[in-house]
Amino acid sequence: MFTQLLRRARLVTAGGAPTDDPPEGGTLVRARAAPHDDAPDARRERLRTSGLLLVAYLLSRVVVLGAVAVARRQQGLDWSRAFAPWDGPFYVAIVEHGYPGFIPEPGQGHLATAAFFPLFPLVVRGLSEVTGLPVVVGGVVLNTLLGGVAVLAVHAAGRAFLPARTAFLAALVVVAMPGSATFSLFMSDPLLVVLAASCLLLLARHRWTAAGLVAMAATATRPNALGLVAAAAVASFLAVRRDRDLRSLVAPALAPLGVLGYWGFLWWHTGRPDAWFVVQERFWHQQLDFGIEFAYIVTGFSELVHDHTYLVMWAGFLWLALAAWAAWRGARIPAVPATYTLVLLGQMLAYSGVGPRPRFLLAAFPLVWLVVQALRGRAVIALCGVLLVAQALVAWAYASQYVIP
Repeated sequence: MFTQLLRRARLVTAGGAPTDDPPEGGTLVRARAAPHDDAPDARRERLRTSGLLLVAYLLSRVVVLGAVAVARRQQGLDWSRAFAPWDGPFYVAIVEHGYPGFIPEPGQGHLATAAFFPLFPLVVRGLSEVTGLPVVVGGVVLNTLLGGVAVLAVHAAGRAFLPARTAFLAALVVVAMPGSATFSLFMSDPLLVVLAASCLLLLARHRWTAAGLVAMAATATRPNALGLVAAAAVASFLAVRRDRDLRSLVAPALAPLGVLGYWGFLWWHTGRPDAWFVVQERFWHQQLDFGIEFAYIVTGFSELVHDHTYLVMWAGFLWLALAAWAAWRGARIPAVPATYTLVLLGQMLAYSGVGPRPRFLLAAFPLVWLVVQALRGRAVIALCGVLLVAQALVAWAYASQYVIP
């Protein structure tokens, strides 16, 4: 099926948009805009390409749903528990009861909802109240839809920086990535990917206010989104230096307000300005350790090999190695998405309890742009096949509670 999609992609990109990959040496060029007379053809090409991506996405959902169904049957879970593993019960608690007005003591981990940012549960709560759907059902339906939007948003952002065919292949890889299993689970990652890709696209188009507002929403969704604050700052710096565009300053000014607003709410709600940090360290053991745990994971294979979560992390190191190889071969991404990605990589490597897990690598989707530039079309399709099998395994492991997402 992926081979057929690749063939269709070649036909789709034969007219209108450029199809060639970056030249030897990896110099990344922005795709040329089609002439005005070809605008209808370009729109049709984008619609056909988007349709192909959505077909691939729907096929991947069948794989993930099958994996979750197997896990449910093996573990004797009800459907709501299978589709809302790990973080799921905390988000359900936020939707139904809000945040507690105190910091839980050790042994009260079920009350440690302050670790989870508010935008996703707020959206789910609104959807549940409007539609009457049960919380988990509404959240899974929402995420399945958001997953499709995320794929299209990653594709659109890629087209802002890559030739058309390369952007298509990169979006196809995102469909198959193991972390995309979260697109059918009760987690906040689909919303984050939609907002991050949209923000990068808006920054590329110099839509400063819109980019700042989207980044603000993203920083109210997950802490990974802090990379968008740095990306907006770099985009603004370049715009001011090149064009003296002072309007660009609004983007980095708005971007951190989501996370700052949430931390401010927790301060008011619990009486502690550091409430989020206390909960993170007390119950998730996540704190800035400057790579100490990362080094232990890398060197402690014999001690950790029996822990499924660490096995998945080591698979993540293979993805980072592939991206590093692509960069060594000359693949490049522009400064703004590179800044966003570097911040996410810094969070993975410098914080304890994080690491290169599939969902964090999904959020760092510009790494895919590096990989696709260094591979030929058939190699990309083969990679998609391998990743899709890994996605099914990850979906099964998440739902079975074998692997921490």
